[in-house]
Amino acid sequence: MSANPKTATATVPKIDPSTYDPALLAAWRRFLDYDRASSSQKQIHQRTRQWIILLGAFASALAVLSTYLGGGGPLRVLLIILPIASVGLMNYAAQFSTSTGWIEYRVSAELIRSQIYLYRLNSGGYKDKDPHVKQAQLLTEINNIDRWMIQHNLSMPQIKPISDTDLIQQATSKTEGKDDDGFRPIDAGDYIDWRAQGQFGWYINKIAEDHSAMRRNRILALVIAGAGSVLAGVGFGLEGLVAVTTALGTALTLISEVRMYGRTYHIYYEAAFELQTALNEWKVLPPEQRTPEKKAEFVTRFEAIFDKERTQWREQTIKIQMSNEQAIYTHVQQVAGSQAEALVSPQSLEVDFSARPGLSLSRTQVAVEKKEEIIATVEQVSEGQPAADAPAPPTEPVVETIEEALQNGADAIREALPQAEDGADGKPASREH
Repeated sequence: MSANPKTATATVPKIDPSTYDPALLAAWRRFLDYDRASSSQKQIHQRTRQWIILLGAFASALAVLSTYLGGGGPLRVLLIILPIASVGLMNYAAQFSTSTGWIEYRVSAELIRSQIYLYRLNSGGYKDKDPHVKQAQLLTEINNIDRWMIQHNLSMPQIKPISDTDLIQQATSKTEGKDDDGFRPIDAGDYIDWRAQGQFGWYINKIAEDHSAMRRNRILALVIAGAGSVLAGVGFGLEGLVAVTTALGTALTLISEVRMYGRTYHIYYEAAFELQTALNEWKVLPPEQRTPEKKAEFVTRFEAIFDKERTQWREQTIKIQMSNEQAIYTHVQQVAGSQAEALVSPQSLEVDFSARPGLSLSRTQVAVEKKEEIIATVEQVSEGQPAADAPAPPTEPVVETIEEALQNGADAIREALPQAEDGADGKPASREH
């Protein structure tokens, strides 16, 4: 493999950090902190919730199968261990993997990115100001974001030491233009080519990815529901296994909600549509009419589109994640019974969601009951209908079947727990703050 010419020592110009704007260095440093924290916490958040859901679904399935295979031996041990494991993970998630922290870090990173472009463009609040005044204002914007995060119980990201040279290289990799180094002043043409066009391409890619993932999960849900229908139709005592396919369908629906498949692409579509309209209007504008005032007007318009998308995305994502937390807690509670109440309480899932400047969301908007929607979606799919945003009325026989199976599993666990606790001190896991 030949060496990458961009990384070869002979072709990489030496970076002298002293020649770079210190305010931009500070802005990019904080952007990288928030960007890294958001990506890391999102990954941990999704993986933890997926394991909680899968453990709960597996425990539910075993509870049903125990009626066919008997509840002794390894099966009995698993019926004890799996609910405890799911409760332990839920407790860990409530303490160390909050459902909305990664959202706020992402919003903060994008707000800083916006300020960086406006600063380099000499537009918005930075227009025609003294360089030292501009630098002070950029630092003030960053500090305001930091203070908001701290005041609303969101800890600062784990800051990793990084040299100015590495910082400059990493900042360049995060820019949206091929020739953009992230530091030099830009004009309106650069802004449109790099910022506006780059963001438009990102929206289009995310729309395609999200819609494709949603379609795959809907097809899989149909397959699982179809398997349940076949089992019910065949008979021979297999009707009870419908509860197993229903549990798997419920788990699949919850995982899809955690990963937000099909929940945000309409926001990106609206933003991409408005952005494309503005870009088209800019392209047909005669050169003689591209005055500084007109350029400033278009920049303001583009940033308003980005701000609207951030606001809608934040509101939608917080609503979904808080609803998911309640649904997952209910799911764990059904499987583990009183064990869940001993280790995790609904109050531990609550987070203070005060409005950010320009971003607002009321607490009542996230108080959504998810249990009926999930059951209705799975049952709607089991009838051969595509899952819709508005859930169909629940079908009582299916609901009763799964709840009866879950109850049987919970009863088996409660009977076995005294034996398992003989060598334990009986104390619930402590919460570390």
